[in-house]
Amino acid sequence: MLGGLLIAALNAISFFVRTGGWGTLLGQVLQADEAIGFPWLLWRDGFNYGGLFVELTGLFLNALVGALVGTIFGLVALTQTKWLNHMVEDIELRYTIQNDRRLQFSIRGLFVAMAISGVFITLARNIAPQPEVLFFIYLCGPTFLVILAMLPRRISWQQRVTLLTPIAITLIGVAIFVGIQMNMEFERVLMGIFVCWVPQSVFTAMLLTTGTLAMYCRRSDDSPRASR
Repeated sequence: MLGGLLIAALNAISFFVRTGGWGTLLGQVLQADEAIGFPWLLWRDGFNYGGLFVELTGLFLNALVGALVGTIFGLVALTQTKWLNHMVEDIELRYTIQNDRRLQFSIRGLFVAMAISGVFITLARNIAPQPEVLFFIYLCGPTFLVILAMLPRRISWQQRVTLLTPIAITLIGVAIFVGIQMNMEFERVLMGIFVCWVPQSVFTAMLLTTGTLAMYCRRSDDSPRASR
């Protein structure tokens, strides 16, 4: 899974390299072709590749690269299976003790999601259709979503993930609404969401996971010293 996500993130970033900028993602007129693909080309604007929108050979090769990278990660993880399983159980136990599981998402979380959705809809109806709005959603959308999901206190991480879903859908809807007001095709807005959100989400998740591993290793090293 990590290998697939990493290759997907690199494919998304390749848009800015192969296109040479933001292209039409901000409603601008572009003379050059837009393209996506790493390490092989997947899509180029104006090319149907035999009636298909994606070049299947490049898609297969890129997926193969993701599978190979994921296999390497998987083999490394297999050598540490016992330690990794113990770490996950230990972290889950500590998190369960620190958080009150009796709080249900269905009531408080529903009110929070409805309030946030109402704010987004109000902003979408009154905000001016400007490229800066799409630029903000593209670059700050994932960070904004995480901050909103972290606002409710004393809920489990599973409930926070559930809270992210309606907020993300609403924010994407706002982006599409602004794009339509700018006479953009909604597929362009969705492509902008993909090429901007996927790399941010993948690399942030990898950074947080690495930080969690580092902190756990440090605590594990300090525990024997403390017991002595």
